[in-house]
Order: sequence, then C-alpha cells, then structure tokens
Amino acid sequence: MDINQSIQAAFQNYQEGNLEQAKHICTKILEEQPNNEDMLYLLGIVYAQLEEYDLAIQHIEKVLQCNSTNADAYLALGAIFQKKDLFDEAIKYYRNAIEIDPDFAEAYENLGDIFRDKRQLDEAVTYYKKAIKYFPNAAEIRYNLGNIFKEKGQYDLATFYYRTALTHKPDYAEVYNNLGIIFKDQGRLDEAITYYQKALQLNPNYSEAYTNLGAAFHEKRHIDESINYYQDWLGFTIRLRFINVEMMLNAIINQFYFRTLNVQFHPDVVYDENYTSGLKRRILDNIFKDYIKIDNSEHFFSNLDRLSAIKKYFENRHLEIMPSQNGNTAIPHYKETNKVDVLERLHHEFILIAANIEAQLVKVLNS
Repeated sequence: MDINQSIQAAFQNYQEGNLEQAKHICTKILEEQPNNEDMLYLLGIVYAQLEEYDLAIQHIEKVLQCNSTNADAYLALGAIFQKKDLFDEAIKYYRNAIEIDPDFAEAYENLGDIFRDKRQLDEAVTYYKKAIKYFPNAAEIRYNLGNIFKEKGQYDLATFYYRTALTHKPDYAEVYNNLGIIFKDQGRLDEAITYYQKALQLNPNYSEAYTNLGAAFHEKRHIDESINYYQDWLGFTIRLRFINVEMMLNAIINQFYFRTLNVQFHPDVVYDENYTSGLKRRILDNIFKDYIKIDNSEHFFSNLDRLSAIKKYFENRHLEIMPSQNGNTAIPHYKETNKVDVLERLHHEFILIAANIEAQLVKVLNS
C-alpha cells in the first residue's frame, strides 16, 4: 500500500462526503502506522460526523498523546463535547486550544456560542468580539451579537451589529426579520413592515416573518393595504397547519402499512381532500377503529372536514365562495358582518381544531 496515496485518498473521500470510505482508508493506514497523527485526527473527525462520539474522542485523544501542542485536536474535542451538551468540558478544551494558539478564531466563536446557550451573555459578547477580530467578514457572528443586544434591550447596539451583518451578507433574511422586531418594539411600524417584507422577499417560506408581519399589520389594520396583507398572513398560517396535518395522516398510513405488511405505501397517490369518502378516509377509519383507536372517529373526521372547508374558504375568499355551514360554526356572509372579523374568527377556530387533531395524531404516531 502506498501510504501517501492512501492518505490523499482518505482526505479526498472525506472532502467529498464519503465518510465510510474515508473511515475504511484511515483504519487501514493506522494498522500500519498506529501513531499517524493526521490519520488519527481525520478518523476522529469522521467518527464525530457519524455521531460516534466516544470513538471520535478516543482517536483525537491519541493525537494529543502523540503531540500535546496540537491546537486543532483540542478544538475538535471541544466541538465534540459541545455536541454532547457537556459545556464545561468543551470550554476547557477550547481554552486549551487558545493557550496554544491565541489567534484561534474558531475557538473564540465556539466559546461565544456556548456562553450564549448557557445564558451568560456578557461572556458570550466577549468571545464573539474576539472572534470578529479574526473573522471581520463573518455575518453569523455579528448576527449573534445583534441577537444578544436585542435580548438585553440595547437596541442601538443590536441594530449596529445587524446592519454590519448585512454588509457582509445582504441576503440574510433572519437579520431583516429581527430588525423588524426592533422597530416594531419601538413603535416604528412602517419600518418594521418594510423589514419583514424584505425578509419574506428573501425567504418566501419564512413563517416567523409572516407571523411578525401579520402582527404589525394587525396594529395598522384600519388601512386597506394592511388588511390585505393581514388576510394573506392568516391564509398562509392555515396552509402551513393544513400541510402539517396532512403529513401526519400520511405518516400514520405509512406506519400502519410498514408494520403490518412490511411495504411502503404512498398515501398522496390516493389523496382525497373530501374526508367523508374516498380510499384515504376508509384506510384511516380502519386504522383508528381496528388498530390504534381514536376516540369518536366520526367527530375526528368531521373536524378534518371543517379544516378543509375553512382552508377552501381562505383560498376562495376573493370570490366570496362560502364553505359548508355546520350548526353554530356557520360562517356569516360578508354583508352580515365585518370581513376581517370573519377571517379572524375562522383562523382562531382553525388553529384550535388543528391543535386538537395534531395532539391526537401524535398519540397515534407514538403508540
């Protein structure tokens, strides 16, 4: 075996994400050269990425037995213990890395992350600022500093770090969202709306920005444009929750088929949005009645139908098409009440029903 070629192949496989192959090559090399520092280190990193943390620690500790001044090994051990939420051990190894290499920016940043997670915000700020000296273009560190100062209520400093983060990463949707939060807290709703909209422009599926935008427009809902955005936000949250319910139902069907028949079923193929009939309804009904049991399955499916009706209502609200009316939950016509009040009431009803359904499905999935 040509050791140099094998070492090169190990690193190449690691860089290409072929972790099992990299592990195999490292193991073969170490059989011939058990103290090869580079292969011990690489194998430890591979084990860490495979989440085999004990083996990762074992191999990287061997690196330090060969070379006690290897700062990268201390950093790697710190990262592993940080992954295991053993913060005190991680801090110790990061500080060891800094003692060897006082310019070790990654160690400073990781220490900042740990102290942030430990809610020791002043210490986190100290380490993040040290990291910035070595990573002046790191938008993530500036974003973290902005978050800390926002949490501490120091909005001027938070805004400064958020804005400098944007100079290095102009498409940072989370920064725009958090700037919006600051401006909303300061009563500057128009500016907050602008930043929320920018966040959504960068990430159209950013649900938190939709929620924040809806709240801001809610305070300005006397303006027609605000009402339209607010209604769009209500519809968006309903679509998200409906998709979540659908995914849970599909998971239950798949779980049942896999457990009983050892085959994978694809419920989307027979998707039928009308829950009172169709193959999907019959499959679920049989599962609930004969396999896992849900209390009052008829009521369960009635609630599903109601979710579907409200969702359709929001999808067709511009056409003023009414969903089915069920007793006290009947939806009044626009002419009889305020349109926004109707949508708010329906949104509230939908969220309550969806939460109840999701809670029942969680029990089924976990049983």
